[in-house]
Amino acid sequence: MLEKEKILAKMLEIDETKRNIRRQIRSEGEDAKKNRRQVNHSWIAKAKDKINHLIEDRDALRLMLGELKERKKEDNRILNRSTSDHRIKALIQHEFLSIARDRLNPSIFDEIYDEAVRRAVEKIDS
Repeated sequence: MLEKEKILAKMLEIDETKRNIRRQIRSEGEDAKKNRRQVNHSWIAKAKDKINHLIEDRDALRLMLGELKERKKEDNRILNRSTSDHRIKALIQHEFLSIARDRLNPSIFDEIYDEAVRRAVEKIDS
């Protein structure tokens, strides 16, 4: 998540820079009016150009953040699919035992079941 945090921090920095530039533009207009002078249009044009570049940079970061979120979603899908496959396998095993119990001679079923338990215990112990 470090990458996500860096992207979010950079986006906040860009937002703050845009707010500061807009404040400066408003201030320039107010000062010009108060001091009865011409507004510095070339400076305002450069400031607005800087805002446009910042907007483009922020959009690129937003796209990167979207890609990170999509990768996270895909990772979660894979994880959930694995969990789902595990549940399906457990359900199949349960149904297999139920069918075997119904169809096999009880002594044969008990013999097979006891051997399965013994093997499982051996695997756990080793």
